[in-house]
Amino acid sequence: MYHSFYNLKTNPFQSVTDQEFSWFSKNRSDVLAVLKDRVHNENGFFLLFSETGSGKTTLINSLVKILEPNFK
Repeated sequence: MYHSFYNLKTNPFQSVTDQEFSWFSKNRSDVLAVLKDRVHNENGFFLLFSETGSGKTTLINSLVKILEPNFK
């Protein structure tokens, strides 16, 4: 129904966040840069916390996506 009416190419209303449709504000981009820096510089344990629904999982998924494929 949605595909033909709205001319969609992907399924809408998925339960899992699709990284393709994520938008990062300046603050979120800054947090992603800090996370990437911490991981690459092996700064040990760090904690990311915020209110429910603020995008923590999306940030972590974005971080995993931009890390090198052989990164452990």
